[in-house]
Amino acid sequence: MITTGGTNSPAIAALLQGGAGGPYNAIFGVSNAGSAGNGGGTGDLAITLTGTPSAPIQLTTTGGASPGVVAITAGGPGGTGGDLNSTLGGGVAESGGNGGAGGNIAVKITATSIQTSGDNSSGIFARSVGALGATVARPTVSLPAQEVREAPAARPGT
Repeated sequence: MITTGGTNSPAIAALLQGGAGGPYNAIFGVSNAGSAGNGGGTGDLAITLTGTPSAPIQLTTTGGASPGVVAITAGGPGGTGGDLNSTLGGGVAESGGNGGAGGNIAVKITATSIQTSGDNSSGIFARSVGALGATVARPTVSLPAQEVREAPAARPGT
């Protein structure tokens, strides 16, 4: 038997989170800045609760937002691409990484009782979410300062 009380207190919670893709930065802008890494996918998530008729599994929650079982997969975000900051010029900012995919979720219960009594407390909450890809960083180019001199004034008659 698993019993919880209070807000945001699920009886069982499982989360798979993919890693974030790495950024790609160029120090000197004489070449392309490069593409960033892709976010990681999660793989699949399986939760199996197997009781028996003589010894059933019992899950009970009494708080708001406290499902009996929470199962979430979330892909990792893509890395920011091509952060180009150059005083030399000539480089090109490149693409951001793709977001990672969330995996399949399977929740299998046998001889299991799930009781919830709070608001927004479903028996089983399952969500699989893919992440967003990243953007290209804004390229910044600065040129070396040039000394500005005024031309001498023309002399009359020359």
